[in-house]
Parts: sequence; structure tokens; C-alpha cells
Amino acid sequence: MNYKNLHSVDWVQMQKDIKEDVQEIGYNYIADRPLSTHPADWYLRVVLGNNKRGYATWIYNAELGGLHEGHYDMERDDFLTRE
Repeated sequence: MNYKNLHSVDWVQMQKDIKEDVQEIGYNYIADRPLSTHPADWYLRVVLGNNKRGYATWIYNAELGGLHEGHYDMERDDFLTRE
């Protein structure tokens, strides 16, 4: 979907997809936030999850689908600063 269709995005479904993707790789979903404040980046989100090994973050790409660029064994506060 391109930026001009931003307002037709099903945000509830996107949230469900993110949570399912995190669970599929053995992590518990904690939170997600926009990657940036630029409106054209609406489809990119930073996702935080954890399991017994620690915290991890990924980039969720709604246009490509799925989690990308995982970073593992992180501190929880790293989620707030990852860009």
C-alpha cells in the first residue's frame, strides 16, 4: 500500500499480524512503536519482545510482511532508542 492510502490501513489487523509473527519465533510480544515520525514510514514499526534469553527488537514491515533485522540479547531500554 502506498502513502496516499494510509488512511485505509487496518491498524487492528496490523497489530494482530505483528503479535503473531513475534509468537511464531518464540518470543512474547511486549510493544511496538513507529520507526520514525515521517508520514511516509507508516508501514515500518519497531517491535519489542522477550523470552527466557532476554529482549529482542525487530523492524516490522507491513508492505513486505514480517519481522526483519532482529537484534537479540538487548536491554529493554534499547527499544526506546532503536532507529
